[in-house]
Amino acid sequence: ALALLLAALALLLAAAATGSAASTSADALAAGDAAVSAGRYADAAVLYTRAIDADPSSAGGYLKRAQAHVRAQLVDKALKDYTAAIGVDAASTSAHLSRGKLLARACRFAPARADFERVQELRPGHASAASELARSASETPSPSSP
Repeated sequence: ALALLLAALALLLAAAATGSAASTSADALAAGDAAVSAGRYADAAVLYTRAIDADPSSAGGYLKRAQAHVRAQLVDKALKDYTAAIGVDAASTSAHLSRGKLLARACRFAPARADFERVQELRPGHASAASELARSASETPSPSSP
């Protein structure tokens, strides 16, 4: 795993030397993926940050960094990155679904439902969003009577 990470970092450094933002971003994403595979989530987050810096108009870096934060149990950071991904690409079903799942795990059911509903708007019949929406509705406490 360490050899894979070192190879990915070498690719990243080579891409940085060429100066191409697209290749630098892609190489940083690949290096981040290798770091995640090796269980090195903090390193992955740094590499995904480089990808974001190289191409801030792509939601991919934010999504991947959010996933690394989730694996490292850094929920607030993950939520910020999912929100940033949505800011870059409001039609990202992956970002809405992932953020909704994380919000539901944190018992924040109303905003989770909003994300699942947005996925349903973007992709009607999305099975996972429908399932999560039903689950979050059943978890939400009933409003108390006056």
